[in-house]
Amino acid sequence: SRGRMPYPEIEIRARQVRSEVQRLTSLIAATLDVVRFDAGQVTAEPRSCDLAELVVRVQTRQLATTPGRILSIQIADEAPATIDTDPVLAEEILVNLVSNAVKYSPGTEPVLIRVSTENGRVCFGVEDRGTGVPLEEQPKLFDRFFRGSGSQGVPGAGVGLAISRRLASLLGGELVFVSRAGIGSCFVLKLPHQWPGGAGVPPGDSAS
Repeated sequence: SRGRMPYPEIEIRARQVRSEVQRLTSLIAATLDVVRFDAGQVTAEPRSCDLAELVVRVQTRQLATTPGRILSIQIADEAPATIDTDPVLAEEILVNLVSNAVKYSPGTEPVLIRVSTENGRVCFGVEDRGTGVPLEEQPKLFDRFFRGSGSQGVPGAGVGLAISRRLASLLGGELVFVSRAGIGSCFVLKLPHQWPGGAGVPPGDSAS
Protein backbone atom coordinates (compact mmCIF):
# COMPACT_ATOMS: atom_id res chain seq x y z
CA SER A 1 0.00 0.00 0.00
CA ARG A 2 1.00 3.65 -0.41
CA GLY A 3 3.37 5.04 2.18
CA ARG A 4 4.64 1.65 3.31
CA MET A 5 8.41 1.47 3.65
CA PRO A 6 10.09 -1.25 1.54
CA TYR A 7 11.34 -4.17 3.61
CA PRO A 8 15.03 -3.75 2.69
CA GLU A 9 14.90 -0.16 3.95
CA ILE A 10 13.21 -1.28 7.18
CA GLU A 11 16.02 -3.80 7.66
CA ILE A 12 18.70 -1.12 7.12
CA ARG A 13 17.06 1.29 9.54
CA ALA A 14 16.57 -1.43 12.15
CA ARG A 15 20.26 -2.29 11.89
CA GLN A 16 21.18 1.37 12.38
CA VAL A 17 18.96 1.59 15.46
CA ARG A 18 20.50 -1.58 16.92
CA SER A 19 23.97 -0.18 16.31
CA GLU A 20 23.13 3.08 18.09
CA VAL A 21 21.58 1.21 21.02
CA GLN A 22 24.74 -0.92 21.34
CA ARG A 23 26.85 2.23 21.26
CA LEU A 24 24.79 3.87 24.02
CA THR A 25 24.82 0.68 26.09
CA SER A 26 28.63 0.51 25.82
CA LEU A 27 28.94 4.16 26.81
CA ILE A 28 26.70 3.67 29.87
CA ALA A 29 28.61 0.53 30.89
CA ALA A 30 31.94 2.36 30.57
CA THR A 31 30.62 5.26 32.67
CA LEU A 32 29.41 2.86 35.36
CA ASP A 33 32.83 1.19 35.42
CA VAL A 34 34.46 4.56 36.11
CA VAL A 35 31.94 5.35 38.86
CA ARG A 36 32.44 1.94 40.51
CA PHE A 37 36.21 2.38 40.45
CA ASP A 38 36.08 5.87 41.89
CA ALA A 39 33.75 4.65 44.63
CA GLY A 40 36.18 1.88 45.56
CA GLN A 41 33.61 -0.80 44.68
CA VAL A 42 35.96 -2.91 42.57
CA THR A 43 37.96 -5.45 44.59
CA ALA A 44 40.05 -8.45 43.61
CA GLU A 45 39.07 -11.98 44.63
CA PRO A 46 42.14 -14.03 43.72
CA ARG A 47 42.19 -17.78 43.32
CA SER A 48 44.15 -20.36 41.42
CA CYS A 49 42.83 -20.57 37.87
CA ASP A 50 43.72 -22.50 34.73
CA LEU A 51 45.81 -20.32 32.42
CA ALA A 52 44.71 -21.93 29.14
CA GLU A 53 41.04 -21.84 30.14
CA LEU A 54 41.30 -18.12 30.90
CA VAL A 55 42.74 -17.33 27.47
CA VAL A 56 40.28 -19.59 25.62
CA ARG A 57 37.35 -17.84 27.38
CA VAL A 58 38.65 -14.53 26.07
CA GLN A 59 38.97 -15.98 22.57
CA THR A 60 35.46 -17.46 22.71
CA ARG A 61 33.89 -14.18 23.85
CA GLN A 62 35.50 -12.23 21.01
CA LEU A 63 34.65 -14.80 18.33
CA ALA A 64 31.01 -14.71 19.45
CA THR A 65 31.04 -10.99 18.54
CA THR A 66 33.23 -11.19 15.43
CA PRO A 67 33.03 -14.81 14.21
CA GLY A 68 34.82 -14.02 10.95
CA ARG A 69 38.06 -12.85 12.57
CA ILE A 70 41.19 -14.93 13.03
CA LEU A 71 42.12 -14.96 16.72
CA SER A 72 45.09 -17.17 17.59
CA ILE A 73 46.57 -18.28 20.90
CA GLN A 74 50.22 -19.11 21.58
CA ILE A 75 51.20 -20.35 25.04
CA ALA A 76 54.93 -20.77 25.68
CA ASP A 77 56.09 -24.14 26.98
CA GLU A 78 57.52 -22.53 30.11
CA ALA A 79 54.23 -20.82 31.02
CA PRO A 80 52.66 -22.21 34.22
CA ALA A 81 49.48 -24.30 34.04
CA THR A 82 47.79 -22.12 36.65
CA ILE A 83 48.00 -18.53 37.86
CA ASP A 84 46.86 -16.93 41.12
CA THR A 85 44.65 -14.01 40.15
CA ASP A 86 41.06 -12.80 39.95
CA PRO A 87 39.92 -14.58 36.77
CA VAL A 88 36.94 -12.27 36.25
CA LEU A 89 39.02 -9.08 36.33
CA ALA A 90 41.88 -10.62 34.33
CA GLU A 91 39.39 -11.77 31.70
CA GLU A 92 37.86 -8.28 31.48
CA ILE A 93 41.27 -6.73 30.83
CA LEU A 94 42.11 -9.24 28.11
CA VAL A 95 38.66 -8.99 26.50
CA ASN A 96 39.12 -5.23 26.26
CA LEU A 97 42.59 -5.57 24.73
CA VAL A 98 41.44 -8.16 22.20
CA SER A 99 38.33 -6.14 21.34
CA ASN A 100 40.50 -3.08 20.68
CA ALA A 101 42.91 -5.12 18.55
CA VAL A 102 40.00 -6.35 16.42
CA LYS A 103 38.47 -2.87 16.10
CA TYR A 104 41.69 -1.18 15.06
CA SER A 105 43.07 -3.70 12.58
CA PRO A 106 41.88 -4.86 9.14
CA GLY A 107 39.24 -7.62 9.14
CA THR A 108 41.53 -9.90 7.14
CA GLU A 109 44.40 -9.66 9.61
CA PRO A 110 44.85 -12.04 12.57
CA VAL A 111 45.00 -11.03 16.23
CA LEU A 112 47.34 -13.01 18.46
CA ILE A 113 47.22 -13.67 22.19
CA ARG A 114 50.74 -14.68 23.17
CA VAL A 115 51.38 -16.00 26.71
CA SER A 116 54.93 -16.10 28.08
CA THR A 117 56.80 -15.62 31.36
CA GLU A 118 59.19 -12.93 32.57
CA ASN A 119 60.83 -12.63 35.99
CA GLY A 120 58.18 -14.65 37.81
CA ARG A 121 55.33 -12.91 36.00
CA VAL A 122 52.94 -14.23 33.38
CA CYS A 123 52.77 -11.98 30.31
CA PHE A 124 49.68 -11.86 28.10
CA GLY A 125 50.58 -10.08 24.88
CA VAL A 126 47.77 -9.03 22.53
CA GLU A 127 49.20 -8.27 19.09
CA ASP A 128 47.48 -6.89 16.01
CA ARG A 129 48.53 -5.81 12.54
CA GLY A 130 46.68 -2.53 12.48
CA THR A 131 47.89 1.00 11.88
CA GLY A 132 49.70 1.18 15.21
CA VAL A 133 49.73 4.20 17.52
CA PRO A 134 51.50 7.43 16.49
CA LEU A 135 54.52 8.18 18.69
CA GLU A 136 53.09 11.48 19.93
CA GLU A 137 49.87 9.77 21.09
CA GLN A 138 51.49 6.90 22.99
CA PRO A 139 51.99 8.79 26.31
CA LYS A 140 48.23 9.54 26.38
CA LEU A 141 47.07 6.00 25.61
CA PHE A 142 46.00 5.18 29.15
CA ASP A 143 44.43 8.57 29.92
CA ARG A 144 40.71 8.64 30.62
CA PHE A 145 38.56 9.65 27.65
CA PHE A 146 41.54 9.85 25.31
CA ARG A 147 40.76 8.60 21.83
CA GLY A 148 43.52 8.47 19.25
CA SER A 149 43.43 9.81 15.73
CA GLY A 150 42.79 6.29 14.43
CA SER A 151 39.53 5.95 16.38
CA GLN A 152 37.35 7.97 14.02
CA GLY A 153 34.24 5.98 13.18
CA VAL A 154 35.00 3.36 15.85
CA PRO A 155 32.54 3.40 18.77
CA GLY A 156 33.97 3.83 22.25
CA ALA A 157 34.18 6.12 25.25
CA GLY A 158 37.95 6.24 25.64
CA VAL A 159 37.99 4.69 29.12
CA GLY A 160 38.71 1.02 28.34
CA LEU A 161 42.51 1.23 28.51
CA ALA A 162 42.46 3.53 31.55
CA ILE A 163 40.24 1.08 33.45
CA SER A 164 42.24 -1.91 32.25
CA ARG A 165 45.47 -0.38 33.57
CA ARG A 166 43.84 0.25 36.96
CA LEU A 167 42.52 -3.33 37.02
CA ALA A 168 46.02 -4.61 36.23
CA SER A 169 47.38 -2.62 39.17
CA LEU A 170 44.63 -4.03 41.39
CA LEU A 171 45.83 -7.50 40.40
CA GLY A 172 49.40 -6.65 41.40
CA GLY A 173 50.53 -6.35 37.79
CA GLU A 174 50.85 -3.79 35.05
CA LEU A 175 49.59 -3.07 31.56
CA VAL A 176 52.08 -1.73 29.03
CA PHE A 177 52.12 -0.77 25.38
CA VAL A 178 54.93 -2.09 23.21
CA SER A 179 55.55 -0.03 20.09
CA ARG A 180 55.58 -1.96 16.82
CA ALA A 181 56.13 0.87 14.34
CA GLY A 182 54.71 0.05 10.93
CA ILE A 183 53.58 -3.41 12.11
CA GLY A 184 50.67 -2.82 14.45
CA SER A 185 50.11 -2.61 18.19
CA CYS A 186 50.97 -4.85 21.10
CA PHE A 187 49.60 -4.47 24.63
CA VAL A 188 51.05 -6.66 27.35
CA LEU A 189 49.32 -7.54 30.61
CA LYS A 190 51.91 -8.65 33.18
CA LEU A 191 50.55 -10.46 36.24
CA PRO A 192 52.33 -12.14 39.16
CA HIS A 193 52.32 -15.92 38.86
CA GLN A 194 51.55 -16.23 42.57
CA TRP A 195 49.37 -13.82 44.52
CA PRO A 196 51.30 -11.95 47.26
CA GLY A 197 50.40 -13.68 50.54
CA GLY A 198 48.84 -16.62 48.71
CA ALA A 199 45.76 -17.10 46.57
CA GLY A 200 42.54 -16.20 48.33
CA VAL A 201 44.17 -13.47 50.43
CA PRO A 202 42.63 -10.11 49.51
CA PRO A 203 44.97 -7.22 48.65
CA GLY A 204 46.20 -5.44 51.76
CA ASP A 205 45.70 -8.46 54.03
CA SER A 206 48.52 -10.64 55.30
CA ALA A 207 48.61 -14.42 55.19
CA SER A 208 48.96 -14.63 58.95
